[in-house]
Amino acid sequence: MRKGFILIELLVVIAIIAILAAILFPVFAKAREKARQTSCLNNQRQLVMAFLMYAGDHDESLPDATTAWGAINIDKGVLRCPTDATLTNAYLYNNLWAGSSLGQLPDPSTAMLTIDGKHAASPQDTLYLATYDNIAYDATDLKARHSYKATGGYQMGCADGHVEMTNTPPSMSGKTQVPSVVPLANMELWYKADAGVVGSGGNVTGWTDQSSKGNNATVGGGTMSLQSLNGHPYVDFCAGCEPVVGGNYPVNYLKFTTISTIRSVFFVYYDSCSVGVEYSGMILGDPTKFDFCGDRNWSAPGGSLLNQYTNPALREGTIRVNGVQVALNAGVPVVPYSRTPRYFSLVSVPSNTTNVPAGYYGTANTTGNLTATDIGTDRGQDSLYGRLGELIIYSAAQTPAQIVQIEGYLKTKWGL
Repeated sequence: MRKGFILIELLVVIAIIAILAAILFPVFAKAREKARQTSCLNNQRQLVMAFLMYAGDHDESLPDATTAWGAINIDKGVLRCPTDATLTNAYLYNNLWAGSSLGQLPDPSTAMLTIDGKHAASPQDTLYLATYDNIAYDATDLKARHSYKATGGYQMGCADGHVEMTNTPPSMSGKTQVPSVVPLANMELWYKADAGVVGSGGNVTGWTDQSSKGNNATVGGGTMSLQSLNGHPYVDFCAGCEPVVGGNYPVNYLKFTTISTIRSVFFVYYDSCSVGVEYSGMILGDPTKFDFCGDRNWSAPGGSLLNQYTNPALREGTIRVNGVQVALNAGVPVVPYSRTPRYFSLVSVPSNTTNVPAGYYGTANTTGNLTATDIGTDRGQDSLYGRLGELIIYSAAQTPAQIVQIEGYLKTKWGL
């Protein structure tokens, strides 16, 4: 009689166990995740009911964002999702409906009150008001932590009391913009000399983009410095040097990731070279052509900033200086030299518009898209011999009301 197993029999048994494990472990994992989803669903159902009970005790009004989580006074265990147990509060309250009355909700069955996610409070900055912990402002706050279709999904609780799984971000408010600040929609770049200038000892080595695009500028060549004028900071592209007639032109400039959809440009600028000195006014440029420059002697009599537009698209829009539309000479804008800080607005005509709004030049059939990748030079030649305080670029033609809003912001901020 044989005792024990031979090697081949042991291997067969091990193989069978391995196969069974391969089959069953995913099943167990799915079952475990399903149980976690059910637990999360129950948590959110309790949260939704807590917010609705609060509304019932407060004239049918939901709590505001500042007091929401303290207002419902719920057990801390309900705030934990077993799928992400590291978070003490794994859920968000929708800022869109915070402080609203239940009667204001357009459809309680789709009005999200709670959802999976995490948002850390942030203080007010130059763009947005302060935000609060575990409040849902936009899709970046959501966490698709549960298995759902191919992309994962969120559990969300709605104002009618039901909880559902979805992979489509529901309606949210977005962060609240600081009042009287420039429009953020279609903004491609925003540089401000009073925020985001990188460097030390007065030398500028970069400029941090204040828009949401993160298009930070770095030194492309030469030397820039941070200077003060009338109590305001400016980035000086001349950096204390002036070219001479017929002499060499220092190329001082910053570079950023190419923007090829420029439709509107707003900037605060000061001409820092002496009258009669031959130089160029390269506000923006790219390696192959120049769209935003003045002639090589625009500081001399007859010269004009922006008079060498080679692309007529923007020229067919509106060009304003200090809130006043500039005159054209043979189709070319006339912006004389000035040793006074000024704010400029270059806005393309909206495309596919039958009636051109008041205050716009030209026709309404131009696309208006221009390209730039540099500040202060063009095609790697010449330089901007002046100081730049602020620069804002949009990929859409701004409306007359938006133009006035942006110009009002620049005028007030820079004391112009």
